[in-house]
Amino acid sequence: MIKRKTIYVIALVVLPVLFLELASYAMLAALCDGPKRVRENRNALIAVDTTQAGLIGAGRTKQFQYILHPYLGFVYDSTYNAAVSPYGFLGDDILSAVSDTDYNVVVAGGSVAGNFFVLERQELKKRLEALPALAGKRINTACIATAGYKQPQQLLFVTYLLSLGARIDLLINIDGFNEMVIPLTENRIEGISVLYPTMWKDLTDDLGDARQRTLIGELSLLDAARTSLAGWFSWPGIDWSMTANLTWFLVDGLLSGRSRGTVNELERTSGVLKGFQKGPPDLGDRDVIQDRLADNWAASSRILGDLARAREFAYVHVLQPNQYVPGSKPLSEFERQNAISPTPGMAACTIQGYERLARRIPDIEQGGVSFFDATMIFQNVTEDLYFDTCCHFNQKGNDILLDAVMGFLTGSVLGRP
Repeated sequence: MIKRKTIYVIALVVLPVLFLELASYAMLAALCDGPKRVRENRNALIAVDTTQAGLIGAGRTKQFQYILHPYLGFVYDSTYNAAVSPYGFLGDDILSAVSDTDYNVVVAGGSVAGNFFVLERQELKKRLEALPALAGKRINTACIATAGYKQPQQLLFVTYLLSLGARIDLLINIDGFNEMVIPLTENRIEGISVLYPTMWKDLTDDLGDARQRTLIGELSLLDAARTSLAGWFSWPGIDWSMTANLTWFLVDGLLSGRSRGTVNELERTSGVLKGFQKGPPDLGDRDVIQDRLADNWAASSRILGDLARAREFAYVHVLQPNQYVPGSKPLSEFERQNAISPTPGMAACTIQGYERLARRIPDIEQGGVSFFDATMIFQNVTEDLYFDTCCHFNQKGNDILLDAVMGFLTGSVLGRP
């Protein structure tokens, strides 16, 4: 009798829990492609930590991670993130690693290049150490790639570091999207020169308005709440509960929506642009401006090539892949739903921009630059790679990019006697 009661009580407790877990799993599969995707999203939030470099997705990286810089526009704030050097870059100290046994590799570009560094840094170092040409060398890696960067910021950062005495042996610049899309979708709309840095308005606005201060504080609290919540729901045991994962997904969605609304209101409350914020006028129509942006991209790369030859370091320019480039990848169902922007003109702007960049590749190569067009490296990959509507791809995509870049390096600058 007691045994039967025990079974009955257990059934009353266990069966509802099992039902709840199964129902939660079904909802997770329907809403966000399953619990694995939820854990990846949560881990990405936790990685945006003040002690290490985190991955970057579409949209603005938290504004308070940036500080104005007198030469570079902006850099990451080293007082907020312990992984950032006082000079604004990540990784090894290439200012002091200047002995004959040191081989310093610098990755430049925007957020795609930054994610490449975070995900592939150790594997890149391992593969370079295995090359006969670098036998006996101590491989140091540094990252000046910063979310939102576009030329000439990469050029200026390299020049700045060299002027401080930094040693560079190999420069890998991964760019293209920011140079052609952000100036038209952000700068021009805000009345700011397309050649000025990304977020220039946000970073230089007068923050004396009381409502702006309130919104900035609210945004900071929401960011902290999302990071803390992600950490709590990642505890062992809780992390494997479908109900807990569903709860986190729904609550984080609410906080994320509130955060986006706060950012939108903050942008609307910004005051009238000052002269130094606007910069020189952008004369001409959209086609003229796109040509000017592509010319600036090509000229900046050629100057980096001149600098590399003068300072005797290897330079490789990589045109980053992007989901909007026709024929560059068969998009999965997940990518069609999550990696294609509903914003009118986003795809057209990217396609037109990449067409202009492609036409300038011969000019860059004629300047002596080793150029690798990586736009088609995913053309036979049917798996999920892109995870946002901008340009960012997951670990698998970065693994493919590393393989392609290493193949190009060993067949060009690192394969020469």
